[in-house]
Amino acid sequence: MKSVIVSAAARKLGKTLLVEALLREMSRRGLSSSAYKLSRSPHEPPGLEPGPGRPGSDTHRMQEAGALSTGLVRFYSLFDLVELLGQLTPVGSSVIWESNSALELLVPDCAVFISQPEGGGKKAALPPGAMLLEGPLDSRKAGGAAGRIVSRLMSLRDSASPWDCAGPDDRMKKEVCRLLSAIDSAGGLERAACCLGLRPAEARAILSRASESAGARLTVSRRGGAGGGRTILTPVGRSLLEHGRASSRGGTATGRKGTG
Repeated sequence: MKSVIVSAAARKLGKTLLVEALLREMSRRGLSSSAYKLSRSPHEPPGLEPGPGRPGSDTHRMQEAGALSTGLVRFYSLFDLVELLGQLTPVGSSVIWESNSALELLVPDCAVFISQPEGGGKKAALPPGAMLLEGPLDSRKAGGAAGRIVSRLMSLRDSASPWDCAGPDDRMKKEVCRLLSAIDSAGGLERAACCLGLRPAEARAILSRASESAGARLTVSRRGGAGGGRTILTPVGRSLLEHGRASSRGGTATGRKGTG
C-alpha cells in the first residue's frame, strides 16, 4: 500500500484541499485510497473518531472526495498516536495522512509540505525527495499538485521491505531485530538492554543509528505515573522487526533445504 503524508507550516494553508484533490485524482485514474486526519489536541482526551464525522468537517470532505475509509485521530503524545494508529485498518491501494506528526513515525512513499509565503511558520523535518508547495493553496494549485503527486506514486515500485529504506548490513539487521524484539517483550529499553547483556547507552546508540537510517522513530516511550512507564514499537519499528523475523526464518529454511 502506497502512502502520502501532507503537512504544512501552519493552519489554513490548504492541507485538506490538497487531500481532496489527491483523492479525486486517484479516483480518476482508477485508484482507491483511505485518508485520515491526525490532530494533536492537548485539551481533549486522545481517541479515534472513525467515519466521516459531521457534514463540513475535514473528514467528511475526505469521504465526499472519494476516501474509502476515513477518520479523525486526536492525540497529545506520540505514544498515544502509536497506540491509536494500531486501531486503524486502511483499505484501498493507498493511504493519505494529513498530519505533521506522522513524519516522526511513518516513512511515506511521498511527503508533501505546504509552506507559508516567504518561508514563515513551522518547519517540518522532511525526508529526502519531499515535495515542497508554497501556500496557501487554492483549488487550481491543489489540482495541479495532486496530478504530479499521483504520477510520482504510480511510478514507484513497491518496496520489498522496510529494510530497503534502512539499508543496514546483515549484522546490523540482526542487532536491531534482537533489540526491538527484547523491547517488545520487556516493554522498556533498560529492561531489554539488561536481557541482552547491553548497557542502556549501547541500546540507545543501536536504536539511534537504526532510526536515522530508517528515517523515522522505531520506539516511543511513556514516562512512569499512574499507568507506569512503558516503551512500545512504532509502525516502522514493528515492520522492521516482522520483516527481520521473516527474513531470518526464510534464511534458516533455505539453509536446511540446502543441506538435505
